[in-house]
Amino acid sequence: MEIIQSDKQRAERLGSGLRHGSRKSLRRRRGIFGLFLAASASMSVIALYQLGILRRVPEPTSRRFDSDNITGSAEAYSLLATPDAVLAMGSYAVTMTLAAMGSPDRANERPLLPIALRVEESTTGCRRSLAVSAVSGFVPD
Repeated sequence: MEIIQSDKQRAERLGSGLRHGSRKSLRRRRGIFGLFLAASASMSVIALYQLGILRRVPEPTSRRFDSDNITGSAEAYSLLATPDAVLAMGSYAVTMTLAAMGSPDRANERPLLPIALRVEESTTGCRRSLAVSAVSGFVPD
């Protein structure tokens, strides 16, 4: 698999195809990219809090919300001695890269890319479920 686009015409076709293509699979990839970009934006606020750049996590005023206790808990710093929001943003970046990588016809040209994206999406979903379980105190059997 060629990582660097050495052929200018091929790189131009790729850019045009990604920007103007209308295949269903390409629309799905754009949707995945957009959703994970939005998730990264919200996660960046938590990362700013976990690193001490923000004093509080902005949230609606309600007794039901307690983001500071959740995002500042010991569990949030327990994996790789790194704030979990930073790790989540890294995972989201991998997913966005896999969604953006390849031509609109990548399923035929590079069939491992769609498979890699599915695997990454699945593992992201599993990690998210485990995080929600840990925060809520529910641990599945």
